[in-house]
Amino acid sequence: MFEFFSVSLSADKSEITASCTLDSNLPFFVGHFPGRPIMPAVAQIEMMALLIATETPWSNKIQGGRQLKFLQPLIPGDEINFRLQYKEEGEASFTLYKAKLPASKGKLVLTHS
Repeated sequence: MFEFFSVSLSADKSEITASCTLDSNLPFFVGHFPGRPIMPAVAQIEMMALLIATETPWSNKIQGGRQLKFLQPLIPGDEINFRLQYKEEGEASFTLYKAKLPASKGKLVLTHS
């Protein structure tokens, strides 16, 4: 569903950066909202879950989130840049950037499957 590019995992595997362009044909844009589509928060979390599962050795199951802030709407055609940092105790802090400004940020609580 999402195509990541410029994926980079740090040597110690504690940080990942990547980019993704939001395709207007993604299914969650349909009906959210008609005439002015925006990416739902749950789709942003799903996008990060996929990135973690496919590109890191971290646990790939998100149990919850803390301090989640959705600062800018993400719309079709936007290029999103990700920065996720794995912390001890199964937590990953994240920031999604749009045009070099934070669009979303918070912490994901990861658990073993």
